[in-house]
Amino acid sequence: MIQFQKTFKTEEACHQHLYKLKWPEGFHCPECQHHKAYEIKTRSCHYTNVQIVVIKRR
Repeated sequence: MIQFQKTFKTEEACHQHLYKLKWPEGFHCPECQHHKAYEIKTRSCHYTNVQIVVIKRR
């Protein structure tokens, strides 16, 4: 846990790392491959309005 906290000093830093792991070449909608999204806690495809999250919560 200490190493994790050293690597990711903020929640935003962790979020950006997970984002880059999920979309290494930038965001795209899994439904239509569109690249525009609204900036919210989840991602919403600009074209289909499908909600996409960086990680799924259980």
